[in-house]
Amino acid sequence: MRKPESANALAARAPRALTFRTDLRQQDIADVRSVTAATGFFLASEVDVAVELVEAAFNKGATSGYSFLLAEQNGAMCGYTCFGSVPCTEASFDLYCIVIAPVYQRQGIGNRLLLRTEELIHDDGGRQVYAETSSSA
Repeated sequence: MRKPESANALAARAPRALTFRTDLRQQDIADVRSVTAATGFFLASEVDVAVELVEAAFNKGATSGYSFLLAEQNGAMCGYTCFGSVPCTEASFDLYCIVIAPVYQRQGIGNRLLLRTEELIHDDGGRQVYAETSSSA
């Protein structure tokens, strides 16, 4: 017979509240660099581009053309999306990237982040989302 788990063990396994926000803070620039680099999926130049995009969004706001949706647990960034409207279209958006920190991967956070991003795009009049991928190979 299996021993019942302690309350502490159960609490440690319980999913923590995931929060989302679109307002960028100065610290997010460093966090985007850290989370993006930690995945191991991006070349150093691609990490630099992610940082350039979040810097543009932080410094210029909506006029930058880039929007970010950040996912956090207990105040720590666990992932983000970057997206923006496609110029010269009425309702098309590009999903530039979706990034989840390794420690938070395989927990459904990416799915929830993508769904929330789609909701934001829809609320902004978007009807089509394009996600392009690249290969480092």
